[in-house]
Amino acid sequence: MAVKSHLEKTSLEIVRNHTRIMMEDLSVKGLRSISRSSSMTISYNDGSLGRLRQRICSKAMEAGREIVLVDPKNTSQMCSGCGIMVHKGLGDRMHICPGCGLAMDRDLNAALNILRSGLTDNPSLATEGRIAPPIWQGHEWSSVLISI
Repeated sequence: MAVKSHLEKTSLEIVRNHTRIMMEDLSVKGLRSISRSSSMTISYNDGSLGRLRQRICSKAMEAGREIVLVDPKNTSQMCSGCGIMVHKGLGDRMHICPGCGLAMDRDLNAALNILRSGLTDNPSLATEGRIAPPIWQGHEWSSVLISI
């Protein structure tokens, strides 16, 4: 019961505090099927990812909020600073770009890519040989990122 209560509280807080919500369009069932270990599968089950997403979407629709589901492909591999692919294994927790030198937590890098993709419908930063301006310029910060 505590998990359900936490999911309800979390989803309600997200929807109340944000007008636009961006999430990776992940298939939790798919994640379970490609898990490399039983502990990863258990983590996906324990995390109640599917239920959290469902509750956020349901509450957002009721509240007239915008939900943007972003293709998860390469969100953690692409550099949010310059757009090149920086391949990482699941155990690599830091994003360190050999191209532009950006160093940050892997999940933060992915969240920035999710935000960019949700705002522009284009995950790539590089356009016609030039780098797009930073994603926070000209956008309201009433968006929330859920990078799971």
